[in-house]
Amino acid sequence: ANWAYNYIPVELNSTILDIGCGGGKNIQNFAKLASNGKVYGIDYSEVSVEISKKVNKNNISSGLVHISHGSVSKLPYEDNKFDIITGFECHFFWPNIIEDLKEVKRVLKSGGILYLIAETFFSENEEHVKEVKQWSEMGNFPVYSPTELEEFFLKAGYSDIEIILENDANWLLIRGKK
Repeated sequence: ANWAYNYIPVELNSTILDIGCGGGKNIQNFAKLASNGKVYGIDYSEVSVEISKKVNKNNISSGLVHISHGSVSKLPYEDNKFDIITGFECHFFWPNIIEDLKEVKRVLKSGGILYLIAETFFSENEEHVKEVKQWSEMGNFPVYSPTELEEFFLKAGYSDIEIILENDANWLLIRGKK
C-alpha cells in the first residue's frame, strides 16, 4: 500500500487519524511526515492496539501519537478534528458502511479528506480476482467494487470523490472530501 502515500498530501502540522491501525506501521509513517502535527490510530482489535502502541512507543511518549481501542461506528473524538483520515484494508469490516462513513465525516474538519485503500478484485488479473473472492468468502466479509464505494461515499455526503486504481498491484484508493 506504499503507492497510496503518493496521493495523501500530509503536511508537517496535519492532524491524522488511521482507522484500523493494525500493527501501527502506517501510524509510524504518518508520524514522520506530520512531525509537528498529531497522529491518531484506532482499532477494534485490542491485540492490534497493543502491537501498534509498542511499535510507536517513542512517538506516544513524545505526545505525537495517540492510539485507542474503539469502533469506527462510534469514534471517541470531537467533531471537526482531523485534516486527514485513512483506512487501509479495513472498510470491509465496518458494520454499516454508509453510517460508518457518516461517523468518519463527523470527525473530519471542513475540507478534510477521507482515504480508503484496499485490494480490489475488480481488475484484469483473473488469478488475483479468484484469490480475493476466496479470501472474502472465507472471512465472510464483502469486497466492494469501485462503483459501490463511490455510491457509499455519495450517500454519506462526501464531495470531490475520486477513485485511483493501481492496476499492477490490484489496489484501489478512494478519497472524498467533507
